[in-house]
Amino acid sequence: MTVDDFVLTPQAIYCVGHYQRIEKAPELLVLSREDGKLLGAVPIAGFPSFMGMSAAGNRLFVATREGKLICFTGK
Repeated sequence: MTVDDFVLTPQAIYCVGHYQRIEKAPELLVLSREDGKLLGAVPIAGFPSFMGMSAAGNRLFVATREGKLICFTGK
């Protein structure tokens, strides 16, 4: 995966990127802050823009190269 951006929160590490050498959709990966283990993966509809992710409140925003802004809400 080519990482386009990552965000650290007190709960987790969020990493968004795309694949260049394999046929796989761009993804948002959620990693543990304690040991770096993968907690989850969510496909992204579009290619993430470089440095286009941010967290605010209980939400995670991912901007795409196509001009979309995708919002994920926490539990």
